[in-house]
Amino acid sequence: MSQRQNGYKPDPELLPLIKEGFNSIEDGRVSEHDLIVEELFAHLEKMASENPDPDLMLQMEADRCEGAGDWQGAEAAYQQALDRAILSGTEARQYKALSNLSGLHALLDNEAKAIELARAATGAARNANLAMLLSMALEQQAACELYFNLASEALTAADEALRLVESGTMHDLRRGRCLVLRANCRMASRDQRAAGVDLDAAWQYLEPWSASQMAAGAHSALGSWWSIKARIQAAQGDSFAAEAWEGAIRHRRRVAATPQVTGVYTQNALAKTLWAYGQALHAAGRTSQADQVSAEAETIREQIGLPPLSERRRRI
Repeated sequence: MSQRQNGYKPDPELLPLIKEGFNSIEDGRVSEHDLIVEELFAHLEKMASENPDPDLMLQMEADRCEGAGDWQGAEAAYQQALDRAILSGTEARQYKALSNLSGLHALLDNEAKAIELARAATGAARNANLAMLLSMALEQQAACELYFNLASEALTAADEALRLVESGTMHDLRRGRCLVLRANCRMASRDQRAAGVDLDAAWQYLEPWSASQMAAGAHSALGSWWSIKARIQAAQGDSFAAEAWEGAIRHRRRVAATPQVTGVYTQNALAKTLWAYGQALHAAGRTSQADQVSAEAETIREQIGLPPLSERRRRI
């Protein structure tokens, strides 16, 4: 497939940075990778200010609206981006726009719309005929389906996402993310043993990135890893599982503080993890500490314009 067809337009000035970034991943040079990522983002910001791209401007408008709790404004910006992507005939752009809309509706608990859009994003990625893009789409689809308690459908999507991950060190981080996602799906399907196997397999790919300051994807996966670990321990009789929950919160805080991804989604992920820890503390009879942790979760939700988690009946 040509670059024009899949929507990829490389910038010659970025290519050396991108190449070195890939090399740092393959060689396991985490600290150098962080520096390269910082330089790359600085370059992208400069490009955006000098030659503003309409799609980027719409993304910035959506970010601004989300930060202000203007969900209708954010949806309008994402819809404009989708309309532009459809007119372009570029499947990769359609995937991105559909993915953004799905994420917004999931954040707002609009179940049917979130799932419909996530599956449409997967369809667009499949049409783009790019394995990595399809794996990413399936990852989001599975996470969305899992969030709305469609465990069987989520497991099917997670399995395919993992199968699409290419071999080699370059793809180990994505492999680890997909293994954690499948472990989460297996826990939801009450297959604790298989979930533990996936967690063990994922650790070797994720743990080397623990020291990174910029690898938000790795820390997000590690946050999920520790959350699932805590649930496995609870199933084995340790309702408190303090070390596991504290590990989950530590990584979620790291993600929420990472400049390139900070916003309502990472803050909400932190709030949900805190809330789940609070429930574990309540189950262990540690009421005072549980109330403190739960209160922080609700404060975060209030700050980003979302209703209290105590009003939600779905599993967090």
